Amino acid sequence: MHVRTSRSRCERAIGTLTQNGVYTAPASISTTQWVVITAHSSADPSKTASATITLQPPAPTNVPTYSISGQVFQSDGSPFGPISINVTGDQAQTVPTNASGNYSVQPPPAGHYVVKPASRTKR
Repeated sequence: MHVRTSRSRCERAIGTLTQNGVYTAPASISTTQWVVITAHSSADPSKTASATITLQPPAPTNVPTYSISGQVFQSDGSPFGPISINVTGDQAQTVPTNASGNYSVQPPPAGHYVVKPASRTKR
């Protein structure tokens, strides 16, 4: 059976398509793109099949990491712990402090967070 392949029409070519129907994606792209490859039967032109290929740009490799940390103090300035710390916002979680009131949330994704003491941890 002979098959002819074609790529959907677009403003510019995205990758290459050989006469044998082998598609090769471009070496790099900056945004998500779609390519539709259609195979046409030479024996029966009314018979076609299509495949949509989604091309994704590479994930960034230099994404900064963040941490949220601190210490809980009593009104007289002495450390307060152990206690639970509620972290709410783009990602919610509860973390414990140590006996000196120190806590750390790592690594939260970049975003907006509110940090509040929750309750005293039972010993």
